[in-house]
Amino acid sequence: MSGGITKKNKIEEIKEKIDKEEEKREAEEQEGSPEKKFEEEKKSVEKEKDQISEEISEEIEGKGDQEKSSGGASTRQARQKQVENILEEDLEEIYLKLDPQKQKEFKEKGEETARRINQVLDQATVKMKKIISLIKKWLSLVPGINKFFLEQEAKIKADKITKLKKK
Repeated sequence: MSGGITKKNKIEEIKEKIDKEEEKREAEEQEGSPEKKFEEEKKSVEKEKDQISEEISEEIEGKGDQEKSSGGASTRQARQKQVENILEEDLEEIYLKLDPQKQKEFKEKGEETARRINQVLDQATVKMKKIISLIKKWLSLVPGINKFFLEQEAKIKADKITKLKKK
């Protein structure tokens, strides 16, 4: 009889050990294994490093633009004003025919378009298609505008704007 009890005790001890091991594995899985934690930490650090590198390169590019233009922000603002003037050319009559609410929307979108075009001009290679697309999108706000006129105006204005970059 005593042999049966010890076998039962041993079996219970083994079951308890197995249960403890399973609990330990489950706890590790929930917490994450040290390898997983290391990988997650590594990814986090790499992501942070990339963000910092991007910020630094943007800062360096910003300083380079300022040094080149010997005025930086003021030169960009002047160029943006020139872009706005080019966009406004030959549109006074159309603008005055719009109702006040449409005039406000047209003006705001025009200023936004000028800002975006100015950003495109800051890039190393100026994308004419992008500038034309921005202008066409803005001009399409005018109700009943002739699509051929829209296309022609967009190309003319884009051509004038790209000449600003060459100056």
